[in-house]
Amino acid sequence: MIIAAASIRLRMLHPGGLKGRRKVLHSLSRRIRTRNISVIDVSGEYAMEGELFAVAAVHSEAQGRELAQNLERLLAQHASEYEYELNWELQ
Repeated sequence: MIIAAASIRLRMLHPGGLKGRRKVLHSLSRRIRTRNISVIDVSGEYAMEGELFAVAAVHSEAQGRELAQNLERLLAQHASEYEYELNWELQ
């Protein structure tokens, strides 16, 4: 069993305060969870930046790469109005 871990950082130009950021991150987290990936919000106090950490157990490196590609596509579709950075690794 291999663990796929990802860090997703979002920069929002007009988040609408902490509640606005929370709404964006909650929506994105729900979409990620539908793909059997566990997600936690590890954002700090700064309203314009959000960070999610995601993990999933996979059977192979190929499945881990596919999961990361799916996550990249999801971000491109649903977070395209924000600057985002996705870092992932297999352990």
